[in-house]
Amino acid sequence: MSTSRASNGQESSDDHNRLLAGLERLYYSFVGSCNGLVCVDVSDRYEADKWETIVWNPFTCICRKLPLRNYYAYGYFYGFGYDSASDDYKVFAVTDIDPGNGDCEFENIPLKSGSWKEVENDDLETIL
Repeated sequence: MSTSRASNGQESSDDHNRLLAGLERLYYSFVGSCNGLVCVDVSDRYEADKWETIVWNPFTCICRKLPLRNYYAYGYFYGFGYDSASDDYKVFAVTDIDPGNGDCEFENIPLKSGSWKEVENDDLETIL
């Protein structure tokens, strides 16, 4: 399938069609929605290492695949929302890096920058 990019760098509706193709193979996990945008985790039922996080506008049929995080962990939680201070949408990830003692890592990805960054514990109050 060909993939084209819109002038704003977002992925085209070809990716929207790919989301709908092969539904029996894919597992969709709802992350959140905000102002009409929907964030979902998409993974392959038969190949656990194949997964991606997508922000989708169902009205325009445009979706944006987010870059993979630094690592994959089984104990994680995603959130999605709008940050009025930066006028940007963000996906927020909490990962259980050590289940034995409850250590967690916090990351977010502002959609404008498109790259994951670690959030220090001191900054959590302003985010949450």
